Amino acid sequence: MIELTQTHSRRAEQMAALSEIALELGGPQYDLDRLLDLITRRAISLLDADGGGVWLPVTADEIELTVVYDGGPGQMRGRRLKRGEGMAGKCFAAGQTFRVDDYRHWPGHNRTFGDSTFHALLNVPMAWHGQVVGVLALMHSQPGKLFSDEDERLAQLFASQAAAAVANAQFHRAARLELEERKRAEAALREREELLTRILDTVADGIYLVDRQGRMTFANSAAEKTFGVTREQLTRFSYNDPTWKITTPDGEPFPEEEQPFARVTRTGQPVYGIEQAFEHGDGTRLIVSINASPLHDANGKVIGEVASLNDITERRRAEQNLRESEARYRLLAENSTDLIARHDPDGSFLYVSPACRTLLGYEPDEMVGRSVAEFCHPDDLEEIRRARSAVLRQLDMYTFTYRFRRKNGEFAWLEATSRGVRNNGTRIVSEIVSVSRDITRRKQAEKQLRESEAKNRALLEALPDAIMLLSSNGAILDYKPAKQTAGNGHAGPTTSPQVIETIMRQAKQAQLTGETQVVEYQTRSEGGQLRDREARIVASGEDQILVVMRDITDRKNVDRMKNEFVSTVSHELRTPLTSIRGSLGLIVGGVTGDIPPQAKSLVEIAYKNSERLVLLINDILDIEKIESGKMIFHFKPLELAPLIEQAIEVNRGYAAQFGVQLALEPATTGIQVNGDSDRLTQVLTNLLSNACKFSPRDSTVQVSVAPHADNIRIAVRDHGPGIPDEFRSRIFQKFAQADSSDTRQKGGTGLGLSISKAIVEKHGGQIGFATAKGVGTTLYFDLPEWRTAPPPAAPVTARARILVCEDDADIATLLRMMLEQGGFVIDTARTAAQAKELLAANNYDGMTLDLQLPDQDGISLTRELREQERTRNLPIVVVSVTAENGKAELNGDAFRMVDWIEKPIDQRRLIAAVSEAVTRYNDHKPRFLHVEDDPDVLEVVSTILDQVAEVERVPNLRAAQQRLAEQNFDLIILDLNLPDGSGLELLPMLRDHAATPVVIFSAEEVGRDIAQQVAAALVKSRTSNEKLLETIKAFVKNGG
Repeated sequence: MIELTQTHSRRAEQMAALSEIALELGGPQYDLDRLLDLITRRAISLLDADGGGVWLPVTADEIELTVVYDGGPGQMRGRRLKRGEGMAGKCFAAGQTFRVDDYRHWPGHNRTFGDSTFHALLNVPMAWHGQVVGVLALMHSQPGKLFSDEDERLAQLFASQAAAAVANAQFHRAARLELEERKRAEAALREREELLTRILDTVADGIYLVDRQGRMTFANSAAEKTFGVTREQLTRFSYNDPTWKITTPDGEPFPEEEQPFARVTRTGQPVYGIEQAFEHGDGTRLIVSINASPLHDANGKVIGEVASLNDITERRRAEQNLRESEARYRLLAENSTDLIARHDPDGSFLYVSPACRTLLGYEPDEMVGRSVAEFCHPDDLEEIRRARSAVLRQLDMYTFTYRFRRKNGEFAWLEATSRGVRNNGTRIVSEIVSVSRDITRRKQAEKQLRESEAKNRALLEALPDAIMLLSSNGAILDYKPAKQTAGNGHAGPTTSPQVIETIMRQAKQAQLTGETQVVEYQTRSEGGQLRDREARIVASGEDQILVVMRDITDRKNVDRMKNEFVSTVSHELRTPLTSIRGSLGLIVGGVTGDIPPQAKSLVEIAYKNSERLVLLINDILDIEKIESGKMIFHFKPLELAPLIEQAIEVNRGYAAQFGVQLALEPATTGIQVNGDSDRLTQVLTNLLSNACKFSPRDSTVQVSVAPHADNIRIAVRDHGPGIPDEFRSRIFQKFAQADSSDTRQKGGTGLGLSISKAIVEKHGGQIGFATAKGVGTTLYFDLPEWRTAPPPAAPVTARARILVCEDDADIATLLRMMLEQGGFVIDTARTAAQAKELLAANNYDGMTLDLQLPDQDGISLTRELREQERTRNLPIVVVSVTAENGKAELNGDAFRMVDWIEKPIDQRRLIAAVSEAVTRYNDHKPRFLHVEDDPDVLEVVSTILDQVAEVERVPNLRAAQQRLAEQNFDLIILDLNLPDGSGLELLPMLRDHAATPVVIFSAEEVGRDIAQQVAAALVKSRTSNEKLLETIKAFVKNGG
């Protein structure tokens, strides 16, 4: 009774639970997986089963175990069975419930669940509206626990409720999957459309679609540009929209019936290559070529068209340009004086311009179709073949010369330039275009030039002179040696730097004036003989100098003999001439009383001519003195203005004879030069007398003095006829006169200007002239200005020795010349290694340094020098193109750089910097050599000069020669009477030290010839200590 009660109570609970489950399953369960999970768990709970699962159909003939819980074989999830296979398959196929108490006895159970541990199994079909949608499987794993009939009915009720829920969920799932698939398809379609659009947008041609009504439904980017509106705007327009105007390419209205859309719609056939012009409102015009094809529906009916637009605007413009260009080129070819021709690759003429008529005598038709070889000179056939081969090998251009037979049988020289014309898209030459010019006259001129050059070369070879061609920087470009004669010594080009420098200075004058410059110099022959040379310098264009060098030793010897003869004769003439002139003067002065007028006239004539003869003899003697080096000059600082005024006053009487006035233009006072007043007066007298003779009466000769560049210019200007062109190059030569008749008309010997030139050059100056025909002549001379006040920079120690470190030979030479002009002794190093060797062997007062040396940069060299005791305080002036960069790199280092000078070099700044370096930084005294055998005198002089210099003493001539060979000195004090000879024997040796002052300090006086060769000559007995010290200090202060 109790058991029955319990059974009814359990059933009641199960029914109540089933009702709740029905409510739960009846809700909106759209997630099938969650629903199956819920069904399985509720069924297990409802029937108190140990496990359970749900089988669902997955294919037309298979079911799958999708959910397994609790005691069920979890590893079997996903197991599939054929419909009708196993208990679940049979249940699904038959739609019937299957129940077993011990599944292990079920046939074929191992194929379904393998070695599962459950025993009782209940499979209930889940049917909805008569169709099985799944199988509910429940199981007991405990032996003896079985499913009852009541459990089976309950399970069937539960399965029917679950089937409705599953069917509903499957329906929603299918709908959702169908929706998702539709969305994916739509997305794929959009992607394909976008891809197609992007692809079409990359196409250069415009592509558009038109529907049946003519509305545009699609257009790519190129079409947008062609139509001039956006894609969205295009879809609102029809093909013939008034936004653009459609015409023919020539601008005519385009027929409506011939529009591509109209033709395709009417015929149903595609159209190709229809050319139209689109004219937009903004003035742009495009020409397009249109291809169009019809679009059909499934029934073959035309529903629209697809069309492509190819923008051929540039092509049509190019075609038009080509037509115009061809017309221009044809016009050019038809009117060109050059022969223009086209050939095929074999050389046959395809076209010949009309120029062939005048150049060759042929009509164009007479040459077309014939080969070039038919007209070519036999000797030039190979050149023709070579030119054709070069062009066919696709060389861009080939120029050659050949001879072409004219119609009259003569040959004309032609210069042809040929170029190949290639086929489109290939490198194959289809024809050759050539332009030929008649160069017969040029060839004849070249032949004449070669013959002329051969003649000139023969003449040059026959000349005894050496000829040298120099560049503007002094480099030897070409050289023809002189004919070798006994003792002339011209075996090779002159390489002496001093000679080249002299030539280059005169070359600048030649380039400025256009006149030949003459330089005389001396060299030693191979035998050691001293030879006199003359160089005639001619400017050859702007960049070259022609120098003709001649050995004038024999001529000089003859001149010397002549001068000696003239001097002797002149001296012998002076004595009787003095008596004659004196006697005639006395007679003219009335000492002898009155004489008859006729006799008096004759005596006056004789007296005047004796005066002229005296002047002639004086001029001849002056020339002889100048040429022999015997003319004595007494140089001293003198003011120019009083000197010029005195010369004008002395010559006023002479000027009055010609009716000419002399005037001095207002001049700056205080201008001084270092000169000989008598000799400068002689120059002024010559210039004034020359100006007076050639001035018209009642005119004024004007004299001026003023600074000019770095010198003082004294100029004498007349208003005469000017100097004839042919005389200008000889004006300063001896006995030179513009015309032989001048001797009679104007008087004079023709020596005055030659003497003036020599005197001015002895003063370190230059003489010149400026003239204009019919206007007048200005004769001038420039002299260095004498400055008594010291320059702004501190005075340079006498003969300061400077090392120039520069790898460029031209710059090194330029620096040396600049610094030598500043009074320095210069050594040159081309590399850092050479500089170190010279610095180790010699004492230097300063150094110029290029920062870019071939073996070491200047910065590291400077650091190295500053680490050595010997060169730690050496003043350095940087002269370099990278001076500013080097200055920045050394910023902050105590390297004691005096200045940083960028190239190109400012000479004034360079000399100022080096002068500052020597005077400010050098603390060593100048070095003197005292050559004296008297020890007492040596001691006294050393004591006197102790504060001025370091004095090295040697007692004899031999010791002095040895020290001078080993060392440079700033000054030499020389006694004449030495134990082993005269001190004068040192003077020839000291010519190599020309810038070193020599002070003779001896017991005997010296003559003027000796005094001219030294800086000072002091007599011991007449020289006080103060005088000696003053003299020495003067040379130290003024640098020699």
